[in-house]
Amino acid sequence: MARMTREEALRFLAEGARTGHLATATRSGSPHVAPVWFVVSDGDIVFTTGRDTVKGRHLRANPRAALTADDRTTPTRSSLSVDRSALTSTRPIY
Repeated sequence: MARMTREEALRFLAEGARTGHLATATRSGSPHVAPVWFVVSDGDIVFTTGRDTVKGRHLRANPRAALTADDRTTPTRSSLSVDRSALTSTRPIY
């Protein structure tokens, strides 16, 4: 599979309403994968989760995460995996 540039990946992720699967892990490395809705804002992938959800607890304990997103029109042909540290905010959203 061809590798996308950062700009191509952000364009792909910004198209329409996107869902993905976010993989997080505890400090000890136990994995957890959950579906998320996300948007691209100023070059960042943004999603919300509660502080005490499994995702929230995992990201506080270990900020590394991976996200996969599929092109639902041709799911077997186009997919993208993003793996990097997640920057989190503990600020409540109202």
